[in-house]
Amino acid sequence: MNLVNSLAKQVTDRLPKSLSPTSHAVADYILLAGTVAAATYLFRRNRTAGACAVIAAVTEGANMALTDFPGGIFKTISFPMHGRLGLGIAAMVASMPKLMNFDKTPEARFFQMHSLAVVSLIGMTDFTGTGKTRQVRELQHAEV
Repeated sequence: MNLVNSLAKQVTDRLPKSLSPTSHAVADYILLAGTVAAATYLFRRNRTAGACAVIAAVTEGANMALTDFPGGIFKTISFPMHGRLGLGIAAMVASMPKLMNFDKTPEARFFQMHSLAVVSLIGMTDFTGTGKTRQVRELQHAEV
């Protein structure tokens, strides 16, 4: 898990910050739709992988619904906190195949690719509005 967090930090710090909160929200909803579609598909092939995809979709959906950004419903948490939670969700999703013992199956590939997509999305988002590349420290100290 520590390796996933370290890699996420390296990727997040180096990517250019070109996505606005609105663009990030659109991409989040696209990823959520993909996760729901994957859950439907995976349930037919591997119930454990399907259940894990449902858990991933629910956690992502809750993170989006609670965020104070375009597309957020309850606007309870700040946008930087959304990014911080997103990194945690990406780490959780990446570890699900190993934790649930389906890491040697083809279904595990979805979870790896999904985590990479989430970390890349967070890495390209300008959470502080400054445009500077190294924003992990701000994400780590984000308040609700």
